[in-house]
Amino acid sequence: MAGEPLVQDTASEPTYTSYEALEPLQPDPASYEGLLRSLDWKVQFSTLTVLRQVCKHQRELFFQLAEQLLPLLVALSDSIRSNLSKNALLLLTEMFLEPHPAHAQMAEMLVPGLLQKTVCEKTFLKQQAAAALRNLCREASSPVVLQQLGSLCWHKSGVICDNAFLYLKIAYERAETGEVFRSATALLNSKRKKIEAGATSTLRSMQTLPQFPALLATLDPTLRAQVDRALLVRPGAAQAKDIRSFIEERKKTLQENN
Repeated sequence: MAGEPLVQDTASEPTYTSYEALEPLQPDPASYEGLLRSLDWKVQFSTLTVLRQVCKHQRELFFQLAEQLLPLLVALSDSIRSNLSKNALLLLTEMFLEPHPAHAQMAEMLVPGLLQKTVCEKTFLKQQAAAALRNLCREASSPVVLQQLGSLCWHKSGVICDNAFLYLKIAYERAETGEVFRSATALLNSKRKKIEAGATSTLRSMQTLPQFPALLATLDPTLRAQVDRALLVRPGAAQAKDIRSFIEERKKTLQENN
């Protein structure tokens, strides 16, 4: 039957299909939107698995469909039914396993929700959202994604701030140098010490690049002075950091032994 899912229901819960077990199928594109809107959550779950099959074996077709289906996939990834959420997150993770031209536009719709999901209470959903976001940042880094993650580094939740910067650093790996520079300089004022230190470290690692002087020249005097201060390594700073690290590790050891 066209679109027949691999998922088999148990007495009460469907089971997840591993990526390796996703087999080719004869797709039925016209049916997917209606099935995803079904009031029967098991139909929705099975349809997500079918779309995972299509994504793996017929990627061009999948990305044609995804333009229309993505809002539904985002909504299902945040479903109060954790099994629906997990299967939708699996699909979003697998979407970004390999590069595709459609990634950049789709990534912009996904970043805020996925980042929020990385702090949810259920560990298995948190881990799957993190996997999806890692793949997205590796394969779909774009100026808009950097801007979104950079903005989320100022979130009222400290955990979300730190997570946003964690994925921002992954996105930096494939981003254009100028975009990384602008993103990092914007975070030098962060009240989160981890983010401020990370932004400083990023800028210091860029100093040897041939285009770095030209990038510095684009800054207004106030921001230029701030960057210059960040790039200046204070005498004894490394030693002080080592001492602090030693004290923190010592405290941790004492706590564990008590």
